[in-house]
Amino acid sequence: MKQSVILLVLMALAGILFGMWMLEDAGYVLIIRDGWQMETTLGFALFVLILAATSVAIVTLVLATVWDILSPFGAGGRWRDYLARQRMVSGFYALVEGRWAKAERLLSAAAGSPKWRVMAALGAAQAAAEQHDDTAVRRYLEMAHDQKRGRLAAGLMAAHLALDEGYPGEARNELNVLRDIAPKNPRLIRMLAETLAHMEDWSNLMPLLPALRQHSTNEKAFYAFERRAWHGWLKQTADGAAPDTKARIDALRNIWKKMPAPMQREATLRAQYAGYLAQFGDGEAALSVIRKDIESQWDDRLPAILECIQNVAPERLLALLEGWLDQRPGNAVLLLTAGRVALRAQLWGKARAFFESAGNAGNATALAELARLSAAMGDNKKALMVLEERLRLMDAHLPDLPMPVRLGVSE
Repeated sequence: MKQSVILLVLMALAGILFGMWMLEDAGYVLIIRDGWQMETTLGFALFVLILAATSVAIVTLVLATVWDILSPFGAGGRWRDYLARQRMVSGFYALVEGRWAKAERLLSAAAGSPKWRVMAALGAAQAAAEQHDDTAVRRYLEMAHDQKRGRLAAGLMAAHLALDEGYPGEARNELNVLRDIAPKNPRLIRMLAETLAHMEDWSNLMPLLPALRQHSTNEKAFYAFERRAWHGWLKQTADGAAPDTKARIDALRNIWKKMPAPMQREATLRAQYAGYLAQFGDGEAALSVIRKDIESQWDDRLPAILECIQNVAPERLLALLEGWLDQRPGNAVLLLTAGRVALRAQLWGKARAFFESAGNAGNATALAELARLSAAMGDNKKALMVLEERLRLMDAHLPDLPMPVRLGVSE
């Protein structure tokens, strides 16, 4: 489209320049032949020549078309093209209806026509793949690949089939080769991203995200895919083979810096990142991530990480949790976390009060912690009562089903 516009603009400029030149001096043409002569301007003579050349080209095209239709020499080619078209249509419907053998037979025959070769060969490859005939699949794909415009289509199908059959490595290699041919093809980018995600090759997937976002028609689905990719990369780095915890922390920080701001504001990713920092001993950094914007973007998953922080004084963490509890009284997750941090500070009474409050809010885990603490403090009666309450809470979530009658109990 752009090339056509540029060509029209250039032709218009050339016409304007030629017209200006002719206005300055129209020129003179004199033709004499056997006593016959014709006089005219140079501009009119050129116009007649251009008009005559155009007319000859149009007449030639019309006559060629008529000859192709009426010529007895082209009848065989037209008949073969008609048969190929009919086989192509019938083979397509057979493929849709799941009649794989018939579809392959018809499409393979249609592929004999150069006009339908790429589409028919790809359809035949699909039918052969459904019959698990790998040799035939390769043959049909090579047939399409050899055509001028079939390389990309054949490669995409080969990658798709390799991915379906559980060979993501082969799919990735094929798609990487195709990127040299069509680096901006949206289907290629989407398939390569899905392949890399399947392989959990997050570091190579990340450069594809901007192009994937540009071609995405479902913003919600892309956002979920992007969040999954960053989550996977963080987890892979944390579980990786870095030589020491410092190297892992540095790698996690580099990923966090590269992460777009919308992803950094995701509570799930913030909790994951802070949890890894706490796990690898950087409690101050974890605490900084948790506290940032937590008042305006509260999420119960963030404060719970405080109980994992080992290198920050538990009294300091407990003071922070108590401040949040003043703003959110009765929050069961906060109460459970505060109780566990109080245990680390060896504040048994506070821990017991926090667990009791969380248990009253219906938190079964807090009741388990309260039972364990009560037993450790020598209050076995309290521990048994708490365990019975926990069982009652758990029973409330079970379906109502018939139970056997205990022996010795009359109906």
